[in-house]
Amino acid sequence: MTSTRSLIITYLALILFNSCSHKPTIIKTKVLAELSNPHDIITDNNHLIISDGTEGTSIYFYTIDDLALYSTFGGTGDTTCTFTVSSGHSVGMDIRDDTLLITSHWKTSFFTKTGDLIAEHPIKNDTYSYKFLEDHYVGNDDLTVNDTMYYTFNLYNKQFDFIKEITRTAGSNQGHNGLQVLVREYQGLTYKKKFYFKGKSDDFVIEIYDSNGDNVDVVSLPYERIPIKELHKEYVYRMYKEHPLFGQFFDAIKERIVFPEYLPAIHNINVANDVIYALTYESDSTSSVMYTLDLNGRLIEKLNVPLKWKGATEAYPYTISNGYLYQLIMTKSERWELEVIEL
Repeated sequence: MTSTRSLIITYLALILFNSCSHKPTIIKTKVLAELSNPHDIITDNNHLIISDGTEGTSIYFYTIDDLALYSTFGGTGDTTCTFTVSSGHSVGMDIRDDTLLITSHWKTSFFTKTGDLIAEHPIKNDTYSYKFLEDHYVGNDDLTVNDTMYYTFNLYNKQFDFIKEITRTAGSNQGHNGLQVLVREYQGLTYKKKFYFKGKSDDFVIEIYDSNGDNVDVVSLPYERIPIKELHKEYVYRMYKEHPLFGQFFDAIKERIVFPEYLPAIHNINVANDVIYALTYESDSTSSVMYTLDLNGRLIEKLNVPLKWKGATEAYPYTISNGYLYQLIMTKSERWELEVIEL
């Protein structure tokens, strides 16, 4: 009798939880006709900042409340306030307070939100992207050791001098072992006084480092990874075949591609308003599964978010701020549209 009563109580509790649980919903859309090929989108909680163009060298600021264009600057070039990028990369962006940091090929540039140049410096290391971390910067680079390529994240001082390596993960190009796609897809971002990294493990693992580059925590969840399917392989092939740089070498590249048995557990992470948002590859025609955790790694909620995918293994660019997800999508009429989703 007691067991039956417990089951009934549990059942009723689940019904109550599900009835009270909110469902993330698209609340606003706006066509951004000035965009042609957006690469990345970030936010300072008051503005959305988008890198656009063939190499992501044009920068657009929008006010977050009404999505109105606030300022635009940049462009491709080797003069002051313009950018060039290394092959296969776009500019890196990070913002703290009122300062936007742009990393391009061999140059860091600091701007105000209106596009006024504060300072510009040559890069001492061929680093892809610098991010603010307290009185330091974090930057990522390539390293090859005994025919094995690694992606490294390093700590730099205010003058961009190398201090130490924070972490590394094996890259995709592994010499005679082939081009190991999808595995160890890395991502590093900073939030307040911490650096968050995913990519050393294909499981649901996020490493957390302090402003001195020391590991202080590891966030993990049990997660059953999704097997690789033919649609995932076909999309990877298509990305290489249509790539402006690698397309001409597609036949040779295809022979070297090695697929894993399973997709990584995490596709992308964001940290905003003291919440970690981890997007998985688990999706259907209407929504994708995203987990929210507190900064100590405790699970808050599993969300089904109406987020759009560019292809089987790549989501359209998005960022998160104040409980809203902002995503750039290509419409059927081939225009770029910003969707605002209340999480």
